[in-house]
Amino acid sequence: MRNKYSSATIGWLVYVVLYASIVLLQAFYTRQSMGFISHEELAESVRNVWWLHNRTIYDGISSNVGWYALVQLAYEVFGFSLFTGKILRLILFAIGLLCSFDLLLKYLGKKWAWLPILLTGLSPTLLYFTTLQTSFGVDVPYFVIVVWLLVKFSQTGKLWVAALLGFVICLASLSYPSFLLYLPALGILFVMCLRQHKQKLGRSILFVLGLVLPLLTLLWYLADPSKLVFDPQVRSGIFRGGGTFPNSWNEVVANERAGLLVLYNDLFILPQSYYFNAARSEFSHLATRLSVLSILVLAGREFILLLLKKKYAAVLMPALSFLSLLIGSLLASLSSWFPGLRRATIVLVAFYLLVIWLLKLLGKKKLGRVSSLVLVAASLVILTHHLKVMPASYAQLSKPNANSEVACFTISGATPTASLARMRTHLQANSRLDLSSIPNASECRLSEVYAAVTADCYWNNLNCPEILWYDKDQNMPIELETELWDSYYFAH
Repeated sequence: MRNKYSSATIGWLVYVVLYASIVLLQAFYTRQSMGFISHEELAESVRNVWWLHNRTIYDGISSNVGWYALVQLAYEVFGFSLFTGKILRLILFAIGLLCSFDLLLKYLGKKWAWLPILLTGLSPTLLYFTTLQTSFGVDVPYFVIVVWLLVKFSQTGKLWVAALLGFVICLASLSYPSFLLYLPALGILFVMCLRQHKQKLGRSILFVLGLVLPLLTLLWYLADPSKLVFDPQVRSGIFRGGGTFPNSWNEVVANERAGLLVLYNDLFILPQSYYFNAARSEFSHLATRLSVLSILVLAGREFILLLLKKKYAAVLMPALSFLSLLIGSLLASLSSWFPGLRRATIVLVAFYLLVIWLLKLLGKKKLGRVSSLVLVAASLVILTHHLKVMPASYAQLSKPNANSEVACFTISGATPTASLARMRTHLQANSRLDLSSIPNASECRLSEVYAAVTADCYWNNLNCPEILWYDKDQNMPIELETELWDSYYFAH
């Protein structure tokens, strides 16, 4: 009895250490990425947050208000830092990882849960996106959290779980439109969970209330909610971001062809799409590509065999995974506006869900011997690839790239934080924001600099004067405020 107890304790301890190790690894990745800051990060975690604080949005493309609200809350509680968004991404990653540990240990048991945990926890793509303080890839931890809540709702049927489930789904959708791609599968799962309980109407009402509450609150909070719904200046708005819809079938075909090619390169060749500057792709070696193909063929074969046997309940998970794989590949490639894996991370989620499902069949001894060997071998090849590319992926994070801000937030080689302190000190001493002494000042984006300096002063309770800017066209100093960009006095 004592040996059995000790063995169980050691087994759980291994998973505790594994969880802490993956979170610590991601923390090192995040720390490594703090030498530079990109324009998109400044926009998504500083500028757009300051605009939201002023009850407006920068423009209809800058509509990921769920993410901005979360960052703003962090600023209100803990004060301002240029890299608060990175810490939030790390926390969200840790919560999602904890939920995945709980789900996988219950679904696969301690014997096999470690394999998908390592495959996803060491994913080069997910490790990279989590270092960004934008909403790119934020759909993945939100999806895991939502599935965990769905399981809790299925088990307990508690009303508060239904409300919280709706709230998190809405928050995730408002944080990044790519989360909408998960909704068909999640909707089917929710209906199935709801059918297990009595008082379906009450639970449905609370779910819907939780679902609409974040959106209604934000629309009430904004001075001009119509701009969030649709901004005619940029012809975009909520749940769209920079995405655009094609105007003809020819454009649909052209967009899909180009978008799928970019997605293929991001997954299997080399990351080159918008803001995906990882050193290696998820499956960059020939062996990993063959492993992915083997797993997809194996999953398809088992799926068809179960369908032929009319075991419909057993094919729900692979059916939803294949559906999500198709939706993610096609819909994420529909827009011609910078396609790429950042919009289609659901593809990775769906693939790893198929691996998890096959491991479940393996654990229940419902896979043949050859199929079992193929599954384990292919999974280990992918895991080996993840480990092999880790040094290059880590080193890449400290290198500036084409998206790095290289003027106002790297003054004379200083760090972004030191550069911001220098600009703030100059403002306090001269009562005017003056970038003329900065090399390459013409490359500075005034909206980002203004938002960073004024947010630093406001949320850190610093003694700063009104921020003045000398307008050469008017030949006079003007006070900087968000309305100057809202009215397009300054171009976007």
